[in-house]
Amino acid sequence: MRRALVLVPLLLACGAPVPSTQDSGPHARIDAPPAGRATSDRPDDVTGPQVHLFYVVPADGEDRQLDLDGTLARSVAAWNGWLGRELGGAGFRLDTAGGELDITFVRLSQDEASLTARGAYVRDALEDELSSRGDVGPQHPDKLAAVYYDGGSTWACGGGAWPPALVGRVAAMYLRGTPPGAPPCAGNPFSPDGVATGYLEFAMVHEILHTVGAVATCAPNHALDGHVGDDPTDLMYAGPLPWQPSRLDVGRNDYAGHGRADCLDLTRSALLGGDQRPPGW
Repeated sequence: MRRALVLVPLLLACGAPVPSTQDSGPHARIDAPPAGRATSDRPDDVTGPQVHLFYVVPADGEDRQLDLDGTLARSVAAWNGWLGRELGGAGFRLDTAGGELDITFVRLSQDEASLTARGAYVRDALEDELSSRGDVGPQHPDKLAAVYYDGGSTWACGGGAWPPALVGRVAAMYLRGTPPGAPPCAGNPFSPDGVATGYLEFAMVHEILHTVGAVATCAPNHALDGHVGDDPTDLMYAGPLPWQPSRLDVGRNDYAGHGRADCLDLTRSALLGGDQRPPGW
């Protein structure tokens, strides 16, 4: 099963400021731009399963330096802070190095047209190339890759794996996507302050959750391959109503905090310090 996120209307939701350490390295400031560009994974501040960030451009693409100017750092701080508030604790363990968010910059070998021609499978192409470079996969067995691809897609604004149907380690946003019948993905702004959450923040968490296996088919409200169909304010909703994400697992009975041992539960995820690794890892 190949995964693709269909563009939905942007919804801005602001919350109170939260600490930006989020169980990363000691004294890490994930909302601060890195001191310099990294082209490979830097030494980790902490061990264990974690989310590593990538800023990726096609061979012929414009490098907007979103990894250097604080744009991605603020967006990550916003979405991980929101997740932590919804869970009543910390968000995902993020890969930090030297007290700052570790973001790897990659210029791909393929041009944008070649990648866009993959249609619904841009995410797969990104994972294939990053794996061939050694940036994801067996060399980094504890890392999920959150990829900001500054290129296009005619299918969606993002995509993720969905194990066990599709095992993978890349969750991606397509920052220049142009899905049919929807506004261009580039019209969605990043968080301006590391707190406010909009479409790009919710969509990245949505794709990360797909990549760890949510929503599993055993969930009572499972719908449309990896989503829930009961409430359009749910982060993982898909259905006939406009997506208006603001809550994590409405009712706490599908994918986060339901307490069942026989169905994937985000609160037990190894990326949150639990013992449940994504299927296929």
